[in-house]
Amino acid sequence: MENKLNQEDSEKEFFIEELDDLGEEESVSPADESECSESYTAAEAASSPDADVRDDRKEAVTESTALETAVVADSETLTEEELTDGDRSQEHRHHPLRRIAAVSAAAAVLAVAVYTLKAQSYHSVFFPRSSINGIDVSGRSAREAEQLLNEQVKNYELRILARETEPVAIHGEEIGLRCIFDDSFDRLIAAQSPMQWGLKLAQATDYQIDTITAIDETLFDETLRALPFLDSSRFLYPIDAGVSYSAGGYSISPEQKGTALDIPTTKKAIGNAVASLSPELKLEDAGVYEEPRLHAGDASVIAACENMNRYAGAEINYSDKGISLSGSTIKNWLSLDADGNAVIDETALTAFVHSLAEQYDSYNKPRPFKTSWGATITIQNGSYGWQMDQAAESAWLKSAIENGERVQRTPEFSKKAASHGAADFGDSYIEVNLTAQHLYYYKNGKQLLSTDLVSGNVSRGTVTHTGIYQINYKQRNATLRGANYATPVSYWMPFHNGEGLHDAGWRSSFGGSIYKTGGSHGCLNLPPGAAKQLFETVSTGTPVIIYTLAGTESKGSGTQPAATKESSAAESSAAPTETAPQATQPTEQRGPGDVIRESQEAERRNESNQTPDSSRATVAPIPAAEEDRGPGTVTENSYTAGPGTVQPAPARPEASAAEAGPGL
Repeated sequence: MENKLNQEDSEKEFFIEELDDLGEEESVSPADESECSESYTAAEAASSPDADVRDDRKEAVTESTALETAVVADSETLTEEELTDGDRSQEHRHHPLRRIAAVSAAAAVLAVAVYTLKAQSYHSVFFPRSSINGIDVSGRSAREAEQLLNEQVKNYELRILARETEPVAIHGEEIGLRCIFDDSFDRLIAAQSPMQWGLKLAQATDYQIDTITAIDETLFDETLRALPFLDSSRFLYPIDAGVSYSAGGYSISPEQKGTALDIPTTKKAIGNAVASLSPELKLEDAGVYEEPRLHAGDASVIAACENMNRYAGAEINYSDKGISLSGSTIKNWLSLDADGNAVIDETALTAFVHSLAEQYDSYNKPRPFKTSWGATITIQNGSYGWQMDQAAESAWLKSAIENGERVQRTPEFSKKAASHGAADFGDSYIEVNLTAQHLYYYKNGKQLLSTDLVSGNVSRGTVTHTGIYQINYKQRNATLRGANYATPVSYWMPFHNGEGLHDAGWRSSFGGSIYKTGGSHGCLNLPPGAAKQLFETVSTGTPVIIYTLAGTESKGSGTQPAATKESSAAESSAAPTETAPQATQPTEQRGPGDVIRESQEAERRNESNQTPDSSRATVAPIPAAEEDRGPGTVTENSYTAGPGTVQPAPARPEASAAEAGPGL
């Protein structure tokens, strides 16, 4: 085995020595190699007729020589003894890398040279991907581009596509289309930077030049007027998306586009298409149509539909009048505003409330009234009755509809009465017959008071106003002030513009015809006892019904509350006359409403003029034994008719406690 290994080592050493000998025989010194290269180059130069070819070859020989010299130099740095098998493998790998690098560098130089050479051509032609008014002029000179446009104009036709009509065509010759050239194309080319031509391969450029074509404006307008889709009489205008009502409620109705055009914008779009020599124009894409403002998919429209279904679901019942407001009426009040929101027609809503008020209101309206004399009359004027607060009711109703409420409703009122219906004054009221100069007071249908009175002075034109009013308030010990008087009273019950009911202790008689020449300034003067009883039993808000009734005039001059039981028969049968008041005691009680409180001196003064036994007053106090019956109880002895009293129909003035009042 050892002999075999020694033999193999000997064979390797022999092979290496043979290679070394061969290398020494074939090696050439650098000096010899250089000399040989120069000889070859000179020979080639002498035999070549083309100087460029000679230069190329010379450069090739030089490069080859340099490469060989480098190889020799590398080989001299290492001795054969130092080379191992690994070193030789590394050396063989370096040679291809050097060659690849050299080739890449040469290719780069060549590419730069070619790019630069190509750039020089763009001094006279358009860059790649260049167009003028939409016409491709890439790589064309200015003259070539002009020729191309002339060809386009010669047979130009614009095809126009419009909604709901057949396509129409406009020919260049119909509108006097022609080209106009100046130095625009040359200036565009001159403005190019040739070395940037490569960048334009990825970036298109469209030059817009207005002066490249021209049309005859007159011919253009005539041609457009003949186009059917520009005839405004044929336009179908757009319809917004909406919300429509059917038996199942509200649903969204889609918008309708229509065919109406914005004519100036359309003409401009056609003109631009002609200027760019476009073959086709779609008006839909040009954005020249009048479009709906609201669309079925708009959030506002969807929300409006939901709201309107809620609104129409409302139901308001004014059951006492048999009036019901429901979706069948409400649907006619609903619409969409410009922004697509659901709105209620407030004009229609207000009209409904007004009609509702016509059903409910009695304020300042005529009403029938059955008097204590049995006659039924019509009461006009006054400040009493139902009056709906229409503004408040309208606001409530709108809110109720928006919330979809289903309720029973009593309207809002600014003025109220005792009951609804024709006899809204109810069964508690004060009745005053100015013709008879007499007053009745009914409470809960029971007659509590019947007394003569003195009303406004007819001769002076200060008559008491007729109509239906109400007691505004009650005040004890008030002073009534006028332009030239200040009159203290114990019981003050105003009902209309300074007119009121009060005691008049300074008068000696009441009823009859006193009022015609000696009446008040408009107030209703009562005997003190009657005024006291009325004050104590009447409530604020009680209706006061004042009227005249022919045929009920008093035959006498009035009653005398101050008459005594000891009066002689002659005296009692004599016609009483009104006693004139003292100078310090004003005969007028009616003021403009300026009533103030004063001390109780007035009450004491009035009461001091009366004695328990001296009064033959129209109203007698309720007997003590009957006080438990309450203020609504009237006995047979509660009223004594005076000589100035007109007797009413039987049983009316002395109505039993259980009998209803005559106003019903």
